[in-house]
Amino acid sequence: MATSSNGSTPSNGRPRARSSAASNDAGHPAEVAKPADAPKTSLILPGMTGGSVGYSTRLFAQVSLPQRNPGDKPFIERTDGNITLTMRPGLFQLPGQPEKVERYPYGVYPRLALTYVSTEAFLSRSPVIDLGNSMRSFLSKLGVEYSGRTNRVVKEQLAALFSAHLSVHMRDKTGSGEGTAAEFHTVADGYTLWWANDESEGDDGLWGSVVRLSPGFYDSIMKEPVPVDLKALRTLGGSPLRIDVYLWAAYKMHSLEAPTKLTWDDLYSQFGSQYGRARAFKAPFTKALKEVAAVYPQLDVDFVDDGIIMRPALKHVQSGRPAKAIAPKPDAAA
Repeated sequence: MATSSNGSTPSNGRPRARSSAASNDAGHPAEVAKPADAPKTSLILPGMTGGSVGYSTRLFAQVSLPQRNPGDKPFIERTDGNITLTMRPGLFQLPGQPEKVERYPYGVYPRLALTYVSTEAFLSRSPVIDLGNSMRSFLSKLGVEYSGRTNRVVKEQLAALFSAHLSVHMRDKTGSGEGTAAEFHTVADGYTLWWANDESEGDDGLWGSVVRLSPGFYDSIMKEPVPVDLKALRTLGGSPLRIDVYLWAAYKMHSLEAPTKLTWDDLYSQFGSQYGRARAFKAPFTKALKEVAAVYPQLDVDFVDDGIIMRPALKHVQSGRPAKAIAPKPDAAA
């Protein structure tokens, strides 16, 4: 991102969204510090090399999943400009539990899963995504370290992600009138999640696990993919907010045509509803944006008193597609 000659403040005196993280001897940004309880991830997916291109969707680059468990709220909303995403938890059944449960996808793991399925769908040109024959093998696709606790959490989060109900409402207003449009989505049309009972002994599932993406979600990937740098995501580590801010910044630089001001209220509506008050959100967002800037030097953002100003800049990932899919294309739908 652009900076002044002293590397800290532009000539207009406004602070830039520049991370305090130091660069290493090779000129690459230093690893961003991770919270003590952050998932241990590498985010370099099989078939990809450091710095390789992955893909996100426009929808989840604009409006994000919950960062923390929303509990028993009937729905949650995220807003970006005139677009509002509403999510309702889906009903699903977990192995070994007699009753169905209704839970939200939240945190790091469903974000990693979305990056995986979006990238694999785009590269394989198929809505049917193979998740592997065991939880250990699936976590390896995400670059996540296997553990008993991770196993349990990811099983639940995958089912929650693939079962959630999404609606997107768009508003527009002109001098002659106003209107709204709505679209209704799920991430998946169907899935088979079949995990081994004792992975310590390498007991693979009998049928493997497969997800079939819904036509609407698959079309959104194919028509408007947002290229992302998997090495940058790796550096940002296990923070949901950092992941969200990076994906959003990558999308904004992909679509921005003129300098745009976003107020703290705008940003709070999009990222901060789980912080309780807008004032409590400002510091963690500022920190996350500076950490994103450490791995995205083209990002051109100024902090101003009542928000930020984003300017068009080079995309973090330029056009070009990797030649190899992450995983083999499955033979049949779930």
